[in-house]
Amino acid sequence: MRQIDVTPAPAPGMRDKPAVILLVSSSGVDLPVADIRQEFRRELPVDSVDVDVPGGSWLVGANTTAAHGRWVIFLGVPGVVVIGLTIALANLAEFLRFSRKTAPLCVLSGKRGIYYSTAAWSLLAPMLAAIATSMVVALWLATPQENPVAGIELPPGLLTVTGGALAILAAGTWLWGSLAAVRQSSAWRPYGE
Repeated sequence: MRQIDVTPAPAPGMRDKPAVILLVSSSGVDLPVADIRQEFRRELPVDSVDVDVPGGSWLVGANTTAAHGRWVIFLGVPGVVVIGLTIALANLAEFLRFSRKTAPLCVLSGKRGIYYSTAAWSLLAPMLAAIATSMVVALWLATPQENPVAGIELPPGLLTVTGGALAILAAGTWLWGSLAAVRQSSAWRPYGE
């Protein structure tokens, strides 16, 4: 059963249509809002009526901060990974340029493993230090901005997963740089340097 309650009499000039119609269920069960909305759309001109639950329009404005938080996560995580990849490739290019200069030392000493330790200090250590520092700074900046009531929360595993992905990227850069430098040094021949 549906009961229709109409608000007090409309202002003069508005007598032909009520300002608000309130539908109430006599059994206490939620009314099918989607079906009622569809019925009004079928019977009345487009955009002549708005069907919503009481307070439903307030939720639209209240949830904008939660939506902003989701956009930050959606765009921030790929952005951090892209920046990490850019830094890794820039460091790798610089390391390979530097490793060409040390090729004579490695070939003449017979210790090509020096590239692994050099790459660890040139590529891996700075990137791991940057990841650790950025995680501390992210927690320091994000924690005061969290508001669970408004839906703004930093997911617990987000920093861990992002930091882990960047650490894997750092380890991959270190290994790639080391192997490329070893390969580069094996092609070195003395040219009267």
